[in-house]
Amino acid sequence: MKRLAFAVLMLCAAHAGARTKDPLPTHCRAGEHALVDAWFGPLDYEATGIERFLEGGKLLSLCADRREEPFSKIAYRYGKLGKPEMEAIATPASRAGIFNRQTTPHTGQDIVFFQNGAYTYYVVIAGGQAHGVTLLAFKGEQKLTERFSGLDQGIAYQTGPAELRTWERRSLSPVTTWMQPPHRF
Repeated sequence: MKRLAFAVLMLCAAHAGARTKDPLPTHCRAGEHALVDAWFGPLDYEATGIERFLEGGKLLSLCADRREEPFSKIAYRYGKLGKPEMEAIATPASRAGIFNRQTTPHTGQDIVFFQNGAYTYYVVIAGGQAHGVTLLAFKGEQKLTERFSGLDQGIAYQTGPAELRTWERRSLSPVTTWMQPPHRF
């Protein structure tokens, strides 16, 4: 009986390792480090590698020029695998907003947002006991889209290796500004 239990435990561990062995693709370029990568679209949980991400989905990547703050550049890229359709770069002249809030006693959100003219793009990373990444886009006060990555960390989304320390409730980088998001969601 102990052998059977051990075999089942090892099989489950091997299966769990196989599911997260392949990292998500990224839009981060050479010399950049991912803050977060999130897939918004259908997944084939039985496939591995790039075949896991089915046609019709899009990838979001937040990329930094360093693994740790202070960052001198943060890039937001969104689009099909290998073909970002939208890019916003946070620089000292055009900063990204950052915010952190508690949503329940056990969950919270790290929020990074970029403004480009009348458009505002939000990346909301669930924290604590919550999982997933939400992407929102607004034009003025009108919400254009809200998409959710899914709950499976390592499959639908991944954080790091770079880290944005929003829990310090202040900006540590010259390309970010600590501020409450201008939209309610």
